[in-house]
Amino acid sequence: MRLKFRLFFICFIICCSIVRGQKHLLTIKHDQKQPKETYIIENTKNDQFGIFLDDKNTVSGYFFDSKFSQLEKLIAQKPSKKYSEYIGYATDSESISLFFKKRTKNKTSIARLTFNTISRKSYINEFEGALSNSNYLTSHTSGESFFVLGIIKESSSLRLLEFSPEGQMKSFKVSTYSDELENNWLLKNAGNIAPNFKPIIIKVDPRFPYKFGGIIKPYKSYVVKNGFSITLNNSEEATYILEINTSNKMAHVLKFENPKIKNARRVTSNSFICDNKLFQITTSKNSLKLIITDLIQGGEIRFTKEWSREELFDQKNSKIRGDDINQFTQKTNQNLNFLLSLMAQNKSGLYVQEIKDRFIVTIGGYFSLSGLSESNGFMINFDLVFDENLNHLDLKSPRNVFEKVSDLKKKIAIPRANIISSLNGEYVFGNYNLGNHFYYLFEVNELDN
Repeated sequence: MRLKFRLFFICFIICCSIVRGQKHLLTIKHDQKQPKETYIIENTKNDQFGIFLDDKNTVSGYFFDSKFSQLEKLIAQKPSKKYSEYIGYATDSESISLFFKKRTKNKTSIARLTFNTISRKSYINEFEGALSNSNYLTSHTSGESFFVLGIIKESSSLRLLEFSPEGQMKSFKVSTYSDELENNWLLKNAGNIAPNFKPIIIKVDPRFPYKFGGIIKPYKSYVVKNGFSITLNNSEEATYILEINTSNKMAHVLKFENPKIKNARRVTSNSFICDNKLFQITTSKNSLKLIITDLIQGGEIRFTKEWSREELFDQKNSKIRGDDINQFTQKTNQNLNFLLSLMAQNKSGLYVQEIKDRFIVTIGGYFSLSGLSESNGFMINFDLVFDENLNHLDLKSPRNVFEKVSDLKKKIAIPRANIISSLNGEYVFGNYNLGNHFYYLFEVNELDN
């Protein structure tokens, strides 16, 4: 017994000591099977949070108060293994619910796994064929309800599912008809996409940081005040925002002209929404243009600037980063023209984070080595930094959270079920140590360089 205690104490001290600048928050003794996934859910309705360790057969829920004191532990059997994909959560004053989906040829089914910390029980609700004759697009939490959005096959009409705190599901048909969107690729073709394809809409959750490569897609969905919005970036002329109001179940379309670069033969554009502001970029081989529009103040343009490659080289706030430190990356540090040319000919990307009254705008692109698939290419990007009033700052961009966690993971023996999330506005890193069967949670300071 003493030996086991000594081994735990030594592992705990080593794990804490290697995390320079990272605050240790809690340790969980996990005596179930090795987890494959972790979900961290903050419940602002009762000032608690849950850490859920998923081993694909069971989900162990550990519940804590805001001071990181453990309140409860609940273990639940998962729905059928076919519900393999976690798609989101909902919270109320008594419980946290996790949602999973399974896909078959003609329908998508949803399962809800609820952990009630008052009754100290868990239960499952299955909604077989919830999206019948429809394909799944995205999902988001709004208030105490969870919403799933699908597109009806052979049409451009949307199907909105609402899962209420009482455990009920309601289905609504949402019309998206608009002259502007009549020929939009997403609404014309998404209903016919095979269900085993990866989602074509990237769901943006402000609680999570994203690796740049996973966020540069042309379609993204965001939580907004009255529901959620989807940005459509498949037009050369404009960015479209499809707003879904989850209260009245209505859709509304907004159109924003893409930044224009004179005398540019070939350009690419992309956009991102952060803090109710629309960030749009257009890149050519010789320049880059950024426009920032306030979506609350009637579409007022708050910032616009076009940089030549020489100006951008002098004013960017970080080095040009790549997936690997190779000859290509070193060359782009010396020749920004090379990077802009590749962005204009391939896929340009944009990702914005608001961190302590600053906007970190990451710009770059994906470059294919074979022209066939994303597995045969890599990402290149750099940062611009703005203050809360959208003034471009002359300072070094902070190291991002993935760089810091990467340093940490290299020092942890046999890390499993890693996750980067946020609690109380701070990024946290969770890790299961296969060597001693403990789960550790650390705070990661995102502005420390």
